[in-house]
Parts: sequence; structure tokens; C-alpha cells
Amino acid sequence: MIGKPSMLERYPATFITSFYLPDDRAQFAGDLVRRFPGITVFDVGALIEQVRSIIREVSTAVQYVFAFTLFAGLVVLYAAVQASARERMREIAILRSLGAKRRRIWGTQLTEFVILGAMAGLVAAVFASFVGFFLSKDVFELPFDPGPAVFIYGIVGGAAGVGAAGLLAVQRVVRRPVLQSLQRL
Repeated sequence: MIGKPSMLERYPATFITSFYLPDDRAQFAGDLVRRFPGITVFDVGALIEQVRSIIREVSTAVQYVFAFTLFAGLVVLYAAVQASARERMREIAILRSLGAKRRRIWGTQLTEFVILGAMAGLVAAVFASFVGFFLSKDVFELPFDPGPAVFIYGIVGGAAGVGAAGLLAVQRVVRRPVLQSLQRL
């Protein structure tokens, strides 16, 4: 609105100001409100601390969601390994009957599972970054800086988790005698 200040003289006015009050003088704010009941005092420091606390809680919740998603992914991958166990058992039995050493079979199985887990961890990290980007930009209106930690933890965690789960799933097949494995086919 554009006009002369005299146009608004008959209307009520509200004034806003701010000042710094050290923590040791907090009682002054209470005295000020008692002396002038028409004023309102906000402790901006307490508001900022409350916002920080909420951000910490949301950040912790997002980390739990990421960990739960990673765990659920490991369970799904373990189920996929179990679903292909019969085919894998047949392949290992054939390789062993052709003279492949257990060490070589362990190595190829581990390599396969580690690569699969690393790829799953990378996909999980990318999706976690997208969710973090969305939350920081659209919900909290904060700058987003994912950093490399999400990708490192995702890839290494996925590789280690799926590698371990995969080796646990195929250990009985690799340790079984060749003849017994071939008879089960």
C-alpha cells in the first residue's frame, strides 16, 4: 500500500523489534512482560534449538529407514539366492565333477555375490539420496549435501551383507561331496 503516514494514524499499529539478551539476564524478559503486558517476547534461541532437535530426530528417522531398507534388501536377495539354490547346486556339482577346486568355486561365488551386493547398495544409496534431496528441498527447505558417506556405506554394506548371505546360502552345496551333489540332481 502506498500513501502518506498520516493516512494510517487513526488505525492501530504494531511494532516489531529485536534485541540480544544474554542467558544470565533471562529474568529481564519476564520483568519486561509484567511491566508492559501488551508486549510479547519470543526466545529465538529456544526456537532455534527446538528446530535443531526436530531436524536431528528426522535425520535419525531417515537413517533408520535407510537401515531398514538395506536390511529388507538383504532379506530379498537372500530369498533370491535360496530360490536359485537348485540351479546353483547343479552348476557347482558339474564344476566340481569337472575338477574345479573348492577354493575356485568359493572365489567365483563370493565375487558374484559381492558384485550383486555392491550394485544393490549403489541403487539403495541413489534412492536414499533422492529421498534426502526431496526432504531437504521440499519439506525442510534446507540445502542438500549428500556427501560420499551414503554411497560408501551403501556399496560396502551391500557388498559385505550380500557376500556373507550368499556364502552362507551356498556353503552346504560347496562342502558336500561331489558324488552326493550329483545324486541330488
